Amino acid sequence: MNGDFEIGTSSWRVEGQMGSYVTLSADTTTPINGTGSAAVDVQLVTGTDWHVQLAITYEFLMRAGRDYYIRYTARSTVDTNVRVNIQDPAPPYAVYNVREDMMLTTTPRTYNAVIHPTQSVYVRLTIVLGNDVGVVTVDDVSFAEGFTPP
Repeated sequence: MNGDFEIGTSSWRVEGQMGSYVTLSADTTTPINGTGSAAVDVQLVTGTDWHVQLAITYEFLMRAGRDYYIRYTARSTVDTNVRVNIQDPAPPYAVYNVREDMMLTTTPRTYNAVIHPTQSVYVRLTIVLGNDVGVVTVDDVSFAEGFTPP
């Protein structure tokens, strides 16, 4: 998954939709942990948060009746809300986790959640970042079967 971004941003991409503009780079100067983090430079927003996303480039099989643990750490150059989505990779883009915002500041914060799917589906992980212009730094992203406490 390369959720620690120690090998750059491989396996990740940014999506800027409907006129938003965003770039992705590796932050090896001021990473949150280790020697690398993802730096998402949100330069233009539309007023719809999901128009800017950091997304894993492949899908996971999420199996019914099993627990899945989601975790990531992030900070931002401006106060902003972000959220993680575990969702269908194609329309209608159903989201399988609780939509829960996390307020970011310049101090890193960690998000943790457990989801319990009732159906087996292929999903992708995205972090929704389109509320405000600024640089969001992300690190230590994980999505794994089984509950792992923080």
